[in-house]
Amino acid sequence: MPIAAIGYFYLGNQLDDSILQTIDRVGGHSWISVTAQTLMTVHIILTVIFMINPVNQEAEKLMNIPPSE
Repeated sequence: MPIAAIGYFYLGNQLDDSILQTIDRVGGHSWISVTAQTLMTVHIILTVIFMINPVNQEAEKLMNIPPSE
């Protein structure tokens, strides 16, 4: 909540639907937007890897594949 309040104080009525597009348009800091998008992409890729692991383990159990050591 404090971050949202600071963002509204800084941007006011100029805030668009996407905060990243607003930062590019108002502040002219495209490196912030690129950094945020890169970190979000890494986060999503790592999340998919962690979320698919239990599914793979259950599939291995169903097919009687022994766990590797």
